[in-house]
Amino acid sequence: MTKGDISAVKVPMSIIAVEDDQLFPEEVLKAGEESLKANSIEHEIETYSRVPHGFAVLGDYEEQDIKEAQQKAFKQMLAWIQKY
Repeated sequence: MTKGDISAVKVPMSIIAVEDDQLFPEEVLKAGEESLKANSIEHEIETYSRVPHGFAVLGDYEEQDIKEAQQKAFKQMLAWIQKY
């Protein structure tokens, strides 16, 4: 992800992010959030701790914390899809 990827968004966007994610660093997330706000794009951002990149869509994890985060992220995605 780059700062430009998010700034190009013109439709409502839900972001499920991971703390300390090398593939989607905090500086890109913050710049993207600022861009979404500046362009009046409806959005939501949820950042999850102690989970790996891709946790919400990949894997059958043994760790209970990750399983709970997966369930929460799934509910977040489903609610967003139902809303839009």
